[in-house]
Amino acid sequence: MAGLRRLDRADDPKQCLMPSTIEIPTALTVGETKLLQSIAAGKSVIEAGSLLGYSTVAMARRARQVHAIDPHDGYPAFAPRPTLDVFLRNIRRHGVTERVVPVVGSVLDVLPGLSADVCFLDLTGARELTQAALELALDACPVVAVHDYARGGCDGCTRVVDFEVRARGLRVTRVDTLVVVERSAKSGR
Repeated sequence: MAGLRRLDRADDPKQCLMPSTIEIPTALTVGETKLLQSIAAGKSVIEAGSLLGYSTVAMARRARQVHAIDPHDGYPAFAPRPTLDVFLRNIRRHGVTERVVPVVGSVLDVLPGLSADVCFLDLTGARELTQAALELALDACPVVAVHDYARGGCDGCTRVVDFEVRARGLRVTRVDTLVVVERSAKSGR
């Protein structure tokens, strides 16, 4: 993928955030974290699905700004509690408050009013939500990362991404269950 910067050669090692240096629960792997950081470096980012803030912190360490969208209405599934206070505490604790704009709401309500260089969707594989959000994200951002691609139980996410890649002629980079799609020069939109 053009423009990727190797994290092991970053000018400021403090800007690299490895999973072992952060204590926020996440499903992202080390490779996925590195890829997110590299596509976010120096860019404006829209994140849909911030939850407790791991990916928000990872991207904000490298990005110009992250709009972090999440309803913060409950986690974990077996005993849901609102997550906004934990999210805000995590971004403060990791020193990225100035680069993060928390947005409490649904991605489908908020995303149409935003645009950025990069969009990251982490919507736990829900097909209908992922489909609608991916269409909006591809209109708002030239680069879109989607988590849970080809993850067991997330077939809807995989089918939606595959459809959009074929229909729009998008370039694809994949690490583990994170797929990054980019508009090619000929795909336009």
